[in-house]
Amino acid sequence: MNEEGRRREADEERRRRREETERGRKHNERSRHFHEGMAQLRGETREAGWKHEQTIKTPLSERRHDTALDSKKGREFTEYNGGNNLSGPRKLLQIAKDRSLLERDPTASGSWVAIQGAADAQIREQLEAMERDFGERFRFVEVTREQARAARELGKRLERERNPMELFNSENLRARERMRERAERVREKARTQAAAERAIQAAREARAREERIRVQREAHERVLAMLPRDVAKLLQVSTPDPGERLPGAPEPHDGSTRAGREARARALERGGRSRDTR
Repeated sequence: MNEEGRRREADEERRRRREETERGRKHNERSRHFHEGMAQLRGETREAGWKHEQTIKTPLSERRHDTALDSKKGREFTEYNGGNNLSGPRKLLQIAKDRSLLERDPTASGSWVAIQGAADAQIREQLEAMERDFGERFRFVEVTREQARAARELGKRLERERNPMELFNSENLRARERMRERAERVREKARTQAAAERAIQAAREARAREERIRVQREAHERVLAMLPRDVAKLLQVSTPDPGERLPGAPEPHDGSTRAGREARARALERGGRSRDTR
């Protein structure tokens, strides 16, 4: 195949995929409108306590029902099938899961709603068998095409009415989220700035403390140098170095200790000068 042929084949494949995607989208949209409209007509609304797309564990595996109502009476569920062809292994598995749920839970009940003539022979046989086996607890409901069309139109209208409100709520949610993010950035900036200021203050106090200790040590050493050797040695043993505490001494108070040390240093310096003048 030449280059032109490969290009035409690729274009045709892309076209088929687009058509399949569009068919799938329309099918999902059609099913969704049927589901929402028919649920509204049957009174299975949020106001009545019904919830859409509800999952429950069955003896076989998890089962997701189109609508469900969980109450003290047990679970009531409905499966909506708005297509013209109700068949296949997936639907048979759903029926098997619903049967296992009804067998396990005697308080559960449910319905399958479909368009007349959509169910193939195998599906119909299974659903009618469930009606016989579970009596009032299970119903296979078939609606006319006119009823299905009316349900889809209602579903479309409900969706149009709901979307502006959902958009409004979504925009409000995003706006609140942005406000929270801005507030958090402001708080984080304030925390960072406060931490930086504390670090600067701590460094400043450490430098001041080191400078005080240096001044005190120099003054202490000058005094010791002017004393007789035995007195200086005794004084060294009995007094701590500047900036240190004797073992067992109480915790120092910043203000009084600082003032006391500075006063002691000044006194020692004055004592040294007095001795020099004598």
